[in-house]
Amino acid sequence: MPGVFGGRVVVHTSMSRRRAIVVGVAVALVTMALAAVIVITAPGRQKPETVAAYAASGLRKPGTVAPTFDVPSLYAGKPAVQLSRLRGSTVLVNFFASWCVPCKEELPLLSRTASRHPGVKFVGIDVNETSDRNARRLLAASRVTYPIGTDSGSVIGKYGVIGLPTSFLIGPNGRVEHAHQEALTAKILARWLPHSG
Repeated sequence: MPGVFGGRVVVHTSMSRRRAIVVGVAVALVTMALAAVIVITAPGRQKPETVAAYAASGLRKPGTVAPTFDVPSLYAGKPAVQLSRLRGSTVLVNFFASWCVPCKEELPLLSRTASRHPGVKFVGIDVNETSDRNARRLLAASRVTYPIGTDSGSVIGKYGVIGLPTSFLIGPNGRVEHAHQEALTAKILARWLPHSG
């Protein structure tokens, strides 16, 4: 359908509309990829080229087998944190970092919940940390006593984590029962852990 713009006749074709849609989609995808890079890499040491693979993998879905991990403890002298050792138990895995504001707000709730549900094994994975001292200080202030491992990118890659905090509830059979990106709330935890205690 022709139209007039600045004294000129402009013909709008389906081809130009298609091209505009393609360009729009491409811009949106690039924006999302850049957002993933910012979320995962700031402010730590992870290599940006791995982020695209994480974004493409997608968050690990309920019903799928939880990837195993064996990561060093945040605390010197403590044993490595291994998911395989917890097989047969319900496990809540929480990915966090001391520089993540929602993580700071979430950790005290996780600490209280862990103490009220001794039948559930809680595990924290400190991701892409700038300072282990900052992480230990935050955990002490939040009264977290469950095991904390450290990860520079390999475990979050397996789980498809592209933002913090992110948590997974893993059943005794080793499969993901629930997954949640963003801070957990008391309401969500009550739904995840209704019968444990």
